Amino acid sequence: MKKLLFIFSLMLLPLLASAFTGYAVIDGIRYYIVTKGKTAEVRGYTYIGDIVIPPTVEYEGVVCDVTSIGEDAFYYCDLLKSVTIPNSVKTIGVRAFAYSVEIESITIPNSVTSIGRSAFKQCVGLKTVS
Repeated sequence: MKKLLFIFSLMLLPLLASAFTGYAVIDGIRYYIVTKGKTAEVRGYTYIGDIVIPPTVEYEGVVCDVTSIGEDAFYYCDLLKSVTIPNSVKTIGVRAFAYSVEIESITIPNSVTSIGRSAFKQCVGLKTVS
């Protein structure tokens, strides 16, 4: 019985190893990645200036769709000047860009169906939304 349980455990190991759920920084953007669901959510940044969020990211050989910008992702980001969001994004979280006083322009695609409350609160420098 122990031998059978051991063999069964070894069979499950590749399935567990191939699924990743957690944080990764890819090209200066912090994501929450779920490789099993092949999705990624923007959760932060290390950018100064302009940012173009890609429609997909690759993590350990798995291509994941960037489907959302998470809660507080760019909160108080005074280094950001402009953001271009890809068509793969469907939601923008609560306070996603709040208090990013230097942001001047943002491009939001028609694919976005939900924008959380206070997503752009106090974005006093925002001049262009397209």
